[in-house]
Amino acid sequence: MWKLRHLPSMRGVDVWVRARMVSRHLKRARDLCQGISAEAVKFHVLYRREFIDIDHAGRKNGQHKGEVRL
Repeated sequence: MWKLRHLPSMRGVDVWVRARMVSRHLKRARDLCQGISAEAVKFHVLYRREFIDIDHAGRKNGQHKGEVRL
């Protein structure tokens, strides 16, 4: 916006206000996306730790004995 300030159509105050509002929305959306991706990684690690490792704990030499240790 600063580079375009010499254009006649960009001299209005409303253009600058709208641009600032859009930039705030984009920054907020970026922060939300980063938070969601961090939580998704945490969930995946927790899921693997809680549920996937149970399958490996019940097996010995690759054969499942039918017992689950809780």
